[in-house]
Amino acid sequence: MRRFLTLGWLCMALLGLSLGCSGSMSASQVQTAQVLFDEAFVSESNAKTEEAFAKIEAAMTQGGLRPDQLAEAYLLRARCHSASGNLDSALADLEMAEQGAPNPSIWHFSRGIYFSAKGEATKSKSEFALARKLDPSLKIPK
Repeated sequence: MRRFLTLGWLCMALLGLSLGCSGSMSASQVQTAQVLFDEAFVSESNAKTEEAFAKIEAAMTQGGLRPDQLAEAYLLRARCHSASGNLDSALADLEMAEQGAPNPSIWHFSRGIYFSAKGEATKSKSEFALARKLDPSLKIPK
């Protein structure tokens, strides 16, 4: 499974890079994706999950995100899926983000939210503890 995820992430990252560098994507498309990406995180911080989901979905579809941003986008989308109870999609996004997550604390934080939504309190607390160990400034949901 790990090999599949690594190859899947590598293929996705290469596809993202090739789309961004091929000339088939305009500067305005890249700029739009970047704006949507930033706005999605603002929406999430304001507890506007549906809005965050729509914006991150649009940014990912638009193309133009760097591989590290794409991993962060998968993590945000996983948190949105978890909040809406779409746990299969949340798990798929977590698995996609695992290989390229530039910030392991946020990956563990996102997994904590997933396990909490799934009703697995012990696993959730463990993931939140790992996230806080890596980044003590994280605010863990109650």
